[in-house]
Order: sequence, then C-alpha cells, then structure tokens
Amino acid sequence: MRSLPVSFSRILFNFLKPHAPIKIGPASKLHQSTLMKQRSSIELPMPTDLVSYWQGVFEAEGVPEAQTSIEYIVSYVLEAKTFQSLRAEHLSKPVTEQQLHQVEELSAWRLNRMPIQYVIGEWDFLDLTLIMRPPVFIPRPETEELVVLVIEEFQRKVKPGGAEHRDLAVAEASQCPMILEVGCGSGAISLSLLKKFPKVNSRVVAVDKEEAAVSLTRDNATRLQLQDRITILQHDILTNHNFLLRHNLVDIIVSNPPYIFKDDIASLAPEILRYLYVAHADCHTFSLTPVFHPHICSLNL
Repeated sequence: MRSLPVSFSRILFNFLKPHAPIKIGPASKLHQSTLMKQRSSIELPMPTDLVSYWQGVFEAEGVPEAQTSIEYIVSYVLEAKTFQSLRAEHLSKPVTEQQLHQVEELSAWRLNRMPIQYVIGEWDFLDLTLIMRPPVFIPRPETEELVVLVIEEFQRKVKPGGAEHRDLAVAEASQCPMILEVGCGSGAISLSLLKKFPKVNSRVVAVDKEEAAVSLTRDNATRLQLQDRITILQHDILTNHNFLLRHNLVDIIVSNPPYIFKDDIASLAPEILRYLYVAHADCHTFSLTPVFHPHICSLNL
C-alpha cells in the first residue's frame, strides 16, 4: 500500500476508521454529516492524496483494480474523463468539501463491490459515452469488436461488383441500412451502428424483454440525439415474432445476449453476484444461464 503524507493521514484518521468498509444507510449518513462539520477547521486533501488513500482502503478490502477504480471516481468528480487527463490546475489545489463528500459516497459504493461503471453512472463504448445503471448489462470490450465486425461484414456484402451485390437497392442500403437488434440492453450496439451509418435514412429497431433495458436505451438515444432514428420496443420475440413484421425487412440482425457458464457461477466476483446475476425460475438451460434479466426471451435449451 502506498504511504501517505503525514498531514493527510491525520486528516483521514479524523474522517474514517482506516480500511473499514463503509455501509450505505442511516448510520453512514449520520457519519457523513459529522464529517462535514469537522471539515470546516481541517485542511482539505489534494486529488493525488485522495487517490493514494482510497487505493489503500480498496486494496485492504480486496476490491479489484483498486487504483483504477479510485482514479475513475476522482476524475469523474473533477469532471474529467481520466485521472491522467486532469489539468494541472486541478491537481495543484485541494478538492472542495462537496467534492470530498462526493468521492466518499462513490467510494462507499465501490467498497460494496458495485462495478465502477454503475458507481459513476456512465461508460465509454467506442466513441460514445453511455449512461449506465443496474441491472442492465455493462457492455464488454468484445462487444465493440462485434460492432466493427458487423459494419465490415455488411459493407463487404454490398460492395459494388462483389458476389453479394445484386442490385441498386442493395447498394443504396449500404449507405442507409435497416437494423434489428434483439436484446438491446443499454443500446450500445444499436446506437454505435447508427453513428457508424450516419445517413439519415439508416434506422434501428431495438427490442428487449425488460423495461429497465428499454428505458436505458431510450435515455441513451436521447442523450446522443439519435432518438429520431431508433424505434425501441419492449417485447419477447418468442411470444409473438410476427409483432416485428410491421417494421418491414431489415438488412442487419444483431444480438449479443448476456450469459455466463453454469460452472462459473460459484466463482463469480461480488460485482456480478450482487449487481448483475439474478437466477430465473423460468430459465431452464444446460450449459448457459442468463445474467440478471434474459433480454431476449425465456430460454429453453
């Protein structure tokens, strides 16, 4: 664990019992109120000191990626993308009381093993910054590769003179495809594809079984000003697949439903067990178990 400046160690000793987990609840709120009263006569810490202190707390409590976690928290509070991108003016002066209070609150959630994406409430996906909130799945880096693969494969098939290029309509579709995503989750795939196909006539129909996912995709579409090019539906496609026929033919169908292997359940990290994984009585699978909400349908494999 990193050593701290003596003055800052003394400050934090007055604030928190070293390395003790913080619980969210009435007691924590009372504790935080007490801290605020104490701060009026105490020197406030620098951002680098906050990172050093909380990294030590996270490491002592077994929180993975301790340094990365607190750097994301501090940079988020200071309105920067990353800790490394903080301007010198931010690093050279103490944080405010409000900023310190916010770092403590967010760090408390991370101590409870909430994924950092949920802690700060947003995450980058390709060139988009998406809202993140539980229980909707957090897109993985591999999902970015899927988006790139979909674009490359579609463009290859409609390339003029190519084996898959049949007529003018197909060529025009390469510039403004109609896309269907089943199990949209946060909307990461759908919205990234809309950004990559910028023509105004390219559209997406995004379907998910869960209201939480539909709501989050809608919020992200609005945030990115793509709401006019996406139709978001709450629907279980296996209950009535004809429901989608009203949206006409599509050029691309993409789906990346969340799953875990049954053999891995016992060894899942607390971040997944507490915030992502929910068993479902209506899911009967042999090798896979859906995580949190089965976005496509109730699987029967």
